[in-house]
Amino acid sequence: MNRIKSITGSFSKLGAAAAALIVISIVALRRPGGDDARRALLVLDGACALIIVAAGRTFVRLRGHVRALRDAETGIENQTIVLEQQAARLVNKEREIRALNQELEVRVEQRTRDLARANQELEAANRAKSEFLANMSHELRTPMTAVLGYADLLLDDDLTAEERQAHVSTIRKNGEHLLSVINDILDLSKIEAGRMTVERIPCAPSQILDDVVSLLHVRAVSRGLALQVRYETPIPEMIRSDPTRLRQILLNLVGNAIKFTERGSVQLLVSCDAARRRIAFEIADSGIGMSREHVERLFQPFTQADTSTTRVFGGTGLGLAICHRLAGMLGGDIQVASLLGRGSSFVLTLEAGPLDAVRMIDRFRVPAPAAATGPLPSAQLAGSALLAEDSRANQALIATFLRKAGVVVTIAETGRIAVEEALAERAGESGFDVILMDMQMPELDGYGATRALRQSGYRRPIIALTAHAMDGDRDKCLAAGCDDYLTKPVDRDALLTKVADWIQRSRSSPPGPATLPAGGPVPTLASTLHAPADVALGSHFSALAGEPEMVELIRSFVEHLPGCVAELRETMECGDREHAATIAHQLKGSAGSYGFPIITDAAARLEHALRDGASEAALSQASRELASLCLRARACPAAA
Repeated sequence: MNRIKSITGSFSKLGAAAAALIVISIVALRRPGGDDARRALLVLDGACALIIVAAGRTFVRLRGHVRALRDAETGIENQTIVLEQQAARLVNKEREIRALNQELEVRVEQRTRDLARANQELEAANRAKSEFLANMSHELRTPMTAVLGYADLLLDDDLTAEERQAHVSTIRKNGEHLLSVINDILDLSKIEAGRMTVERIPCAPSQILDDVVSLLHVRAVSRGLALQVRYETPIPEMIRSDPTRLRQILLNLVGNAIKFTERGSVQLLVSCDAARRRIAFEIADSGIGMSREHVERLFQPFTQADTSTTRVFGGTGLGLAICHRLAGMLGGDIQVASLLGRGSSFVLTLEAGPLDAVRMIDRFRVPAPAAATGPLPSAQLAGSALLAEDSRANQALIATFLRKAGVVVTIAETGRIAVEEALAERAGESGFDVILMDMQMPELDGYGATRALRQSGYRRPIIALTAHAMDGDRDKCLAAGCDDYLTKPVDRDALLTKVADWIQRSRSSPPGPATLPAGGPVPTLASTLHAPADVALGSHFSALAGEPEMVELIRSFVEHLPGCVAELRETMECGDREHAATIAHQLKGSAGSYGFPIITDAAARLEHALRDGASEAALSQASRELASLCLRARACPAAA
């Protein structure tokens, strides 16, 4: 700016000088004497030239300064714009920081609340588990105390026969309760671990209802209650579900209703929505009822509706949690409505499967009272058995059951001794009719002993005895070569029934040579299925042959069996073991529902042999057994 002012002053001075020179030249021109005028003009011309040169230089300088000034002004403007943009960005950053701070504060508050809630839930879960463990301890110790105490009382020689019988009955009752508690814990653990599986096979809801009423009728009568079943709508004769799990749910729900009802009745109301393929079972009682708060906690596995109720009525609080989860696995749910002091209603709703061609039943048939069961007659169990068991207590118990039923029992304390006894007996051309094999023994366990026997060509029945009751244990035993499976604690009636069945089958179908002829061909599965079945062994009939409404269904199933055998044969001829295993699996699921458990067992053995890559010899044996049983099956004695 100072330079501009200086240049402007110079221009002003030059202008004044130029004006003075012009005045002087005019004055000189007007005076007489031309010489002076000419000299003046020359001076004036020189001065003007100097002025013009100075003005030009000054103008150039001025233009340069003006340009620099404009450039400076443009730079200032650009810098101003940049500063304004930076200021705007800073303002936006400040706003973003404030927003982030607010969001962070909100998140911190939310996380704090979440942590507080999680801590409360954790404390509640710990309290619930502590209460659960306390209840479990009570539920386990109470019957165990009774078992041990009454066992001590049995040592008293002065007991009368009636007192001794009462003590034994008490021990058995408490032992059954212990087993029930353990089964509940195992079921829940399998569900929690995702190892519980359900089937979708044909089953008769009316038959399941018969079973439930037969089992619980005496308990209801003993409490002075009426146990009633009514069909609200016609229900299907057959549905596709898991009959074992459905029976388990209904037994638990109806059993609870009886337990918590002091007077009045327990009703089981059944209805079906054919359009939606749903079947519903409502269990309504006139018992103590529950508050809304108790209902909300009802299906939590480690929480009971009321711990005081548990102290009065007993129970682990696991049954309903198990039922609720099983219902979900079967495509259904359990809904609860209850009024404190008035009673409760539990509604179990399940998927029923396709119902288009299924006959409907409109009336419940009251089942006949269950006949009292006692020991099986000795004649039914005449035979010999090898008991491989290392526990002296179990040896004495199981051997006593069998000997009292007429079985000749030989005891082996290890798996190695069992193998030696079985092979030695076989060499003497008599052989044991059945082997009962404990799966955990010293020296050689039951799995190794069974494999060793099968590899040596031993073909007589082997029944596994094991305390393992988790999913997969039965499959493991069958894969080792066992024919059947029993869990401990051993139920006497179940033991005698299985032994009787296998003795009969062993004697009606004696094993062939222990080993194949040297160099002889190994029969293939396909050739085995082409071979004629052992029809001469006699027909076997459905366990449901006495149910008039089941006869036609069973007859249709039996007529379908030869086709199953033919399809299995064709599949194996193509070498498709996977498809053959699928056919065996389907047959395993359906045969039991129609009253043919031995076909179910044989199909299971074949399925496992196929899936485990068994040898052709093993497949031949399993397939021939299945084919024989299928072709000998009959709906009822009249059809034989």
